[in-house]
Amino acid sequence: MKVLTPEECPKWLKDAGISHDPYRGVGEASHHYMTGGLTDARRSIAFARNLIRAVEPKGDHLLEITDWSTYQEDEMAVVQSVRASFGETRWLIKSPGHVFLSSDLDLCVGLFALTIAYGWSSFIYTSKPRLTIFNWEGDMFEFWSDEKKTIEVTKKFCRLHELPKHERDA
Repeated sequence: MKVLTPEECPKWLKDAGISHDPYRGVGEASHHYMTGGLTDARRSIAFARNLIRAVEPKGDHLLEITDWSTYQEDEMAVVQSVRASFGETRWLIKSPGHVFLSSDLDLCVGLFALTIAYGWSSFIYTSKPRLTIFNWEGDMFEFWSDEKKTIEVTKKFCRLHELPKHERDA
């Protein structure tokens, strides 16, 4: 795992051909889907885990943790411990991006799962296929891709895991 600063994240995404600002329609993400989260954190985590594995991402992945306004010290201690195991000593606010090799997908999914369970906000960006997943405090998920097939897989997993109907297509 390599850790990135807020300034380095957009550069990594640009090099990967991925939009850093999907809300403004910057980049190639022409397909969008949104759904509510689940009140049961375990079910939300199972959904995210199964979805990420189903799209079979190749290449590197970026997990950017963007908000942890409700964090508790014990939660931050766990995240900082994971980061420290890779030699990272900076606080999360100074280096919120986490680049994982494809061989580290399990760690990426695990850290993403923690952000869901903790009620934090985070993005996962995969480069192959290009898919952006936004977790808004575990209460909502949004997905962007330039591939309709990838969004269709996303929709399938939302239905399979019975996520609430809070959806819209762009």
